[in-house]
Amino acid sequence: MPIRLKDFLEELPEGERAAIKARADEMAAEELGLAQLRALLRKSQVGMAREMGVRQSEVSKIERRSDMLLSTLRKYVEAAGGSLELVVRLPDHPTLRLNFGVKAARSRPRAAGAPANSRRPARPRRPHA
Repeated sequence: MPIRLKDFLEELPEGERAAIKARADEMAAEELGLAQLRALLRKSQVGMAREMGVRQSEVSKIERRSDMLLSTLRKYVEAAGGSLELVVRLPDHPTLRLNFGVKAARSRPRAAGAPANSRRPARPRRPHA
């Protein structure tokens, strides 16, 4: 027969229940939505919109989304005065941090003379007549 969580917790010693509640409260405090982040910083949607170069209604939409592009989230966080960092935890590997807004080193070198934003070698220029 299944055991309800409430019943399980009631059977624990008071000290263990208090430790579990304290950790649950701590974890809940770590979780912020974008609107709570903005409010914590005492910024308005209008101010955020000005920083992001969008309308206030767009900031409202961003704050209500549960799924968005990382570039949108980065822009929002930077408008709030922060920087975005993604933490990756993999089994049997150290914790990795992916930074956004900082150009990462390229995994393969560019061809000599290639523009920074191109993967193809630059074409030679013809002399003007």
